[in-house]
Amino acid sequence: MRQLWIFIFCIGLSACQNRSKEQLPYVNQEANLEESAGELVPVPQYEPPAPEEKIGGFQPKLIKTGNLEFESNDLKKTYESVRQATQKHGGYLSNEYSNNYEHRQEQGLSIRVPSQNFDALLADISQGVKYFDVRSINVSDVSEEFVDAEARLKTKKELEQRYLALLQKASKVSEILEIEKQVGDLRAEIEAVEGRLRYLSNQVGYSTLSVKFYRELQVGTSNSGNRFVQALQAGWRGIVEFGLLLIALWPLVLVLMLVGYFWRKYRKRKVSQ
Repeated sequence: MRQLWIFIFCIGLSACQNRSKEQLPYVNQEANLEESAGELVPVPQYEPPAPEEKIGGFQPKLIKTGNLEFESNDLKKTYESVRQATQKHGGYLSNEYSNNYEHRQEQGLSIRVPSQNFDALLADISQGVKYFDVRSINVSDVSEEFVDAEARLKTKKELEQRYLALLQKASKVSEILEIEKQVGDLRAEIEAVEGRLRYLSNQVGYSTLSVKFYRELQVGTSNSGNRFVQALQAGWRGIVEFGLLLIALWPLVLVLMLVGYFWRKYRKRKVSQ
């Protein structure tokens, strides 16, 4: 009877082992599946995820800048066209300047526009331009710097919280002062990293486009009248400045006049003798 029970126990143990072996592949397969659109799909093995997947689908942080330079027959019309295109795409003029030379008139603009509208603004401004003296577009990827700054910020904030927790438990004045010093240094570092992140976010969110257009002038025609007026104004300014100089030196002029008067009087007296 005892041998019969031992035989039944061995058979049961063997059956349990076989059943576990049959279920093992199903467990491994289940571990290598993930849900996608309501279906289980295999996860590729031994392949590192893409950079975007490593950081949770993080979108690349790109800074776009552009530079345009071209000739225009009508500076006012071109300026108005660029301004309207900027407003149309949600941008604004951050800087503008104008230069008047003997042979050329120039107008320059610096535009800040939402990054998603940069290409559309560039296309609108480029309409009607036959030739660009300068047309350059630059794209800088700051994703790595952005992620690194966020990671450092998170670490520093966690360390700050631990220091603050220690500060609540500190009882000695020396300990309190030392912890407060560490917290102050950490706070300065945190604010610096936050400032850098704000700057990067601004540069990523808004692209910069520099636009310069000019008009060539013919020497001796349109500019000659202005040069004549400028010469008259310069001559009059010289006369006024000379008069002001004499007024400032009136004591010296008075002394010279008195010396000349007495000298002539002395000479006449000597001649009459």
